[in-house]
Amino acid sequence: MHLPEVVHVDKTKCQHCLACIQVCPVKLCNIVEPDGILVQPDLCIGCGECIRVCNEKGHHARNIIDDFSIFLEDIRSGVPIGVLVAPAAAVNFDPWFMEMTTALRAMGVKNVFDVSFGAEITNYLYLKTIEASVQQPIIAQPCPAIVSYIEIYCPELIPYLAPTHSPALDAAVWVKGQPEFSQLKLAFLGPCIAKRREVHDPNTKGVVSYSLTFQSLDKYFQENNIILKDLEPGLFDTPEAERAVIYSKPGGLTETFQRFGIPIKQYDLSRVEGANEVYTKYLPELMKDIRQNKGPQVIDILNCIHGCNCGPAVTHQKTHYQVERIMTERKEGQIAKHEQCRAHDQLRKHEQVGVENQVDVFQDYFQLLDQPNFDFSRRYMDKSGLNLLRQSTVEEEERTWKLMHKNTLEEQQVNCSSCGYGNCRDMMVAIVNGLNHVESCKYYLFKQNEQSVTLIRGQAEEIEMQRDQLAAWNEELEKTVQQRTADLLQTNQLLTAEIEEREAIEESLRQAKKDADLLNEELLKANEQLQELDNMKTDFLSTVSHELRTPLTSILGFAKIIKKRMEEVIFPNLIVADKKLDRAVKQVKQNVEIIVSEGERLTNLINDVLDIAKMEAGRVDWKMEKVFVYDIVERGMEIVSSLFEQKGLKLSKDVEDALPEVYCDQEKVIRVIINLLSNAVKFTPEGTVTCLCRKTGDNITVSVVDQGIGIAQEDLAKVFDKFKQIGDTLTDKPKGTGLGLPICKQIVEYHGGRIWVESEPGKGSTFSFTLPLNKKTSSQTIDVKTLVKQLTEHDQVGTTTIETAGKKILVVDDNAHIRTFLHQELEESGYLVIEAGDGLEAIALVKKEEPDLIILDVMMPGINGFDVAAVLKNDPATMNIPVVILSVVEDADRGYLIGVDGYFTKPFNMDRLLREVGTLLSRTNNRKKVLVVDTNHELKSLIEVLKGKGYILSVANNYEDCVSKAIVEKSDMIIVSSLIAEERNLILELRQKSGLENVFFLLVGESKDEINAL
Repeated sequence: MHLPEVVHVDKTKCQHCLACIQVCPVKLCNIVEPDGILVQPDLCIGCGECIRVCNEKGHHARNIIDDFSIFLEDIRSGVPIGVLVAPAAAVNFDPWFMEMTTALRAMGVKNVFDVSFGAEITNYLYLKTIEASVQQPIIAQPCPAIVSYIEIYCPELIPYLAPTHSPALDAAVWVKGQPEFSQLKLAFLGPCIAKRREVHDPNTKGVVSYSLTFQSLDKYFQENNIILKDLEPGLFDTPEAERAVIYSKPGGLTETFQRFGIPIKQYDLSRVEGANEVYTKYLPELMKDIRQNKGPQVIDILNCIHGCNCGPAVTHQKTHYQVERIMTERKEGQIAKHEQCRAHDQLRKHEQVGVENQVDVFQDYFQLLDQPNFDFSRRYMDKSGLNLLRQSTVEEEERTWKLMHKNTLEEQQVNCSSCGYGNCRDMMVAIVNGLNHVESCKYYLFKQNEQSVTLIRGQAEEIEMQRDQLAAWNEELEKTVQQRTADLLQTNQLLTAEIEEREAIEESLRQAKKDADLLNEELLKANEQLQELDNMKTDFLSTVSHELRTPLTSILGFAKIIKKRMEEVIFPNLIVADKKLDRAVKQVKQNVEIIVSEGERLTNLINDVLDIAKMEAGRVDWKMEKVFVYDIVERGMEIVSSLFEQKGLKLSKDVEDALPEVYCDQEKVIRVIINLLSNAVKFTPEGTVTCLCRKTGDNITVSVVDQGIGIAQEDLAKVFDKFKQIGDTLTDKPKGTGLGLPICKQIVEYHGGRIWVESEPGKGSTFSFTLPLNKKTSSQTIDVKTLVKQLTEHDQVGTTTIETAGKKILVVDDNAHIRTFLHQELEESGYLVIEAGDGLEAIALVKKEEPDLIILDVMMPGINGFDVAAVLKNDPATMNIPVVILSVVEDADRGYLIGVDGYFTKPFNMDRLLREVGTLLSRTNNRKKVLVVDTNHELKSLIEVLKGKGYILSVANNYEDCVSKAIVEKSDMIIVSSLIAEERNLILELRQKSGLENVFFLLVGESKDEINAL
């Protein structure tokens, strides 16, 4: 078993002064370590002497351990608790002793009891023990430090310890015996730190659960701003004691015996207090008296020299006189109360007052204590087994004495007490047991210092001898140095001229280097200035172009409208006979033409300047860069999230951690993800669509998993064919061009990856594609035989023509002037026009008005035009509405990648815009126009298949023929033979032509080395 801790040591505050050992009655419970002196709990008796002396020295390294924190937690959690208050509280909390009971109840304590009543019970039980002629002397045990000392260090005195509890525990037994208090958990509140040992001793049967100290309670009052003098006084829930209220003072037990009128001789009731007196003198003497069959009947013994009123856990600063006065006044008050009660009882019984009657009154009062349901008995345990200190062997003693520099008997009996043990032998035993070290011995340090002094003196003498030798050597050395110095001076004179010459050269070199550094610094500054000017030029050109194009568009548009209205409406109705009016008309007409002419010239100038800037900056079709797949997936999911919300589907992602970067065109790969997710929305009535991302070997694999209708096994090979939509009927196919997945295939294969699908009808589909890690790719051609095979399976293209007049067009632009200009021109052409000032308003109007075509600006507040187009093109309800972007932003590639049908840069040609609008509105259900460029007649089989499938087909035989036919016919797709050497120039040139910005190019050949989506 191990004893509960009662002392805590803060090593950071320990000064290693050894005062704690000096005052400790058992000494060897202290363990001396280099960074502090610790306490061995199983050997400590809890006397508190070490705490007292540590605080007196101002170190405050040793602190009390009690159960206050646990008690507070249980109070707050609603545990019913009663507190047993020690008599010493009357001194510690004077003059607000009874107010303290009120504070306890305010904390949540159910009942408060006075231990003084328990002291009377204890003395009554002592009296019965004496009358029963038990083994004497009877060692009173209200002090748990005395009990711990006897159990650990003097087990032969255990039979003489009183067979009953201390006053606190006797009071607890009485309280527990009352039905109204039987369910309480009890706490003891007092000045004693050793009380924690008694409370948690198995022999006390757990009748008390907590040991609290005045110090902890007072600290709680201060921290919670509880001022006792502001409270009302309370009452105890136990009967009031008589003179036992002074039980906490020295001799309190003796004086309490007078309560019962029992004559005990002074020498038969011994009284002893104080650690120095009790442990080193009285108890050894008592053992001698017992062996000689001598000794008192009762021993009133306390650890603290001034009794419990000045115990180690008190917080008051009262003098001994003040303590004695408080005790005496309380005793006299209680005696007076009891005398009044006794007189009342005697008057009631018509009996004469006498000693015998006093005893009878007492016996009547305490007669219930003899009932069997009260068990006041106390057992003790021999704990000497905790004292594991072993006796040293002769060899260990000799070795330790030698280590301590104490080789003679005289040296071993110096007993200077500076170590705290009082004698050298106890210090030696402590060292043998590992409880201390030789550095704590003053004599050892003196001897060590003496040896060090001797050693230093010897070293000093040796140094003196060496110094003399060095002096002789130095004299000889000086002679040698003088001779060599003379030789060096002579040599130095010869070298001086050469050195001066070299110094001049070095100075010239330093100056040259300095000049070079200055020149280099100036060049660096000039380069920085040039770079800054270049950046300023680029920024200026970009800013000016964007800032000029929007108002310039309005100016040109309205100028042309004014010119048109004047020529068609105003001028024909004027009377030209008036020369003055005729001259004014000519001037107005001329001025308007100047405005239009100068506006167009300014537009051309801006375009020329921007072209120069582009050439300087460089421009490529594929923007390859290292990117993180996680970012690509995030952006793709953000763009299509509204589609999932509209259909009530759940969109989730599962991206593997720490994926490496891939080398790709970020915007085009995002387009792949958007297309796959959009397809998943189309074919998934309900459930979840998940985007997965994993590293598989040298690739990153991205998968879109849906819980949709699935794809039949026979259709899996067709899903990536151009213009092919799977399904048995037209009604089960969601709207689409049939180019989404083929475009995905082109983009993926351009990057050197592959794309495939796995599906099961009724359970869903998984579309996956790979992106190689750190792999750059180039363009690729398609095998003609494969293309022919795919086209033979295409459905017949429809030939229905739709009337364009009266169609509804939505104009979206944050510039009101642009909207007004477009509104007037489109309305003049017979269209119904509606307007939106920003992207969010546009999306709402599209769903409400269902326009036939949308003209869309890019740079708008809130959501830009690219994002609006992406939302519309990925929504099955709006994806077939033609979208024409009209913006100052020159990024047609991005627009076509999203899926827009036309792209115009401000300022624009209104006639071209109207033609494009008409073309797009009339193209909705028309047959597709295909231009085949075949110089060597190798695509004959492909041409026949296309004709058979209903395409409007034309064939070009060379480069020039292809360019002219494509411009005139406005082809939907151009198939180019891979044998045309200028194919790249052809494609780039046609991309710049009006009406061909969104044309689909397909490169074909007899091999499948590379692929590119154009």
